[in-house]
Amino acid sequence: MTLVMKTQIDTLSFVFTSTGCGFVVGAFVGGYLCEKINQEILIVSSVCLFSAATAYSPWSPNVAVYITVNFLVGFGLGFCEVCTNTLILVLWGSDNNTCEKLMQALYCILGVGATVCPLIVEPFLLLNTATTNQTASVPNASIGVHHSSIRVPNASLLMNLSVSQPYAISSSYHGLVQYAFLTVGMIGILTAVVCLAQSLYFKNGIHPYKHTDDDEEETQAAKPHKDKTLFRCVVIFITFCIMFLYESQESVYTGFIAAFAVEGRGLHKHVGTSLTSMFWAFSTVGSFLGIPISHCLHPAIILLVNSVMMSISMGLMLVVVEESSIVLYISTILYGLGVSTVYAAAVSWAHRHITFDGRASSLALFGGSLGEMTINPLVGHLFEADAIWMMYVLFCLSLLQLSILIFGVFFVIMYDKKCHPNINSQEKTTHIQEIELLVFIREATV
Repeated sequence: MTLVMKTQIDTLSFVFTSTGCGFVVGAFVGGYLCEKINQEILIVSSVCLFSAATAYSPWSPNVAVYITVNFLVGFGLGFCEVCTNTLILVLWGSDNNTCEKLMQALYCILGVGATVCPLIVEPFLLLNTATTNQTASVPNASIGVHHSSIRVPNASLLMNLSVSQPYAISSSYHGLVQYAFLTVGMIGILTAVVCLAQSLYFKNGIHPYKHTDDDEEETQAAKPHKDKTLFRCVVIFITFCIMFLYESQESVYTGFIAAFAVEGRGLHKHVGTSLTSMFWAFSTVGSFLGIPISHCLHPAIILLVNSVMMSISMGLMLVVVEESSIVLYISTILYGLGVSTVYAAAVSWAHRHITFDGRASSLALFGGSLGEMTINPLVGHLFEADAIWMMYVLFCLSLLQLSILIFGVFFVIMYDKKCHPNINSQEKTTHIQEIELLVFIREATV
């Protein structure tokens, strides 16, 4: 895109901030509207918005317009994710097992999209040509982005620019890159049309999906403390923190691991590229495995395993300092599997204890976006001093995530014992699983 927009990398970097801000605004607006309007209509509208913005972005007349268009892309992504989460929780929220499997399946499909989308774009990049009316040297650079908890690369930024040799930049740049964006946008529009046809066929109308009276009674029995403001706020805050830490770790790893392999370990550039691809591949595999696993294990246990795997991965990076690509590959596999089910498991854990509506979902997404926008610049600044700082930061964040999770499980158990000693059998079963989790943690640390 630096070639298409005829600008420098540092100028184009404002796109990241613009897209992140758009995602946050879209999440909050979507969290409010999804309780007022049919969620399917909102999903169709948001998909059309970010698809059209993606298709138009490379034809932006200047950088300012390009940044504005990417704000709309982020807005649509945040809006769509909140509405999708809310729709799943409303339709199947009364059945924890079904809801958790569907959440895992959703993020598995998103991981597939993150893997397939660059393959759609690659032919356009290979066929791309530039005339040589005016030339300028382009230094070696690498730009990549993973946008927020939706876990799909921002379509308008998904191409990794790896320039190993100086290229000629034309004052009138011609190529097929623009049509790559158009193709991705058209796929999104087609998806929106299919969703709209389904909604019209079943005549769902404009009113939002809501819990039935039977669902409300079942939810009230399963979550006797759901209306307690203090309890609800603490659970949402814990979920917010987990999202903040998870998204910041995932975005930092995908954004810096290639540079770390080259600068921090002195390995070849193709190793760094393959590490990023391997991360996404095993993250998708982990999301797929999370579908049957979520039927057997409590979300808190899944989160514990995820956090431990992430900590072990970063610890391995810190302990083994020699220039070995095998260690990087093993750590990347563990890290990809570790982060794969964090989001869905965190939402499922919160939904077991409170009514996780659109507003709560928007706050969780805000935590993820905030983590990306704050931790990434910090790591980038430290990375310039020494690449190993990236691993120190990620190791500390993974340990903090594990500590917050243990606190959250302990808080829920203690609150229920104090305020609701006569809870029903379903809630007792849930707490038995959580108590066993705490016992396992204690024994593992002795």
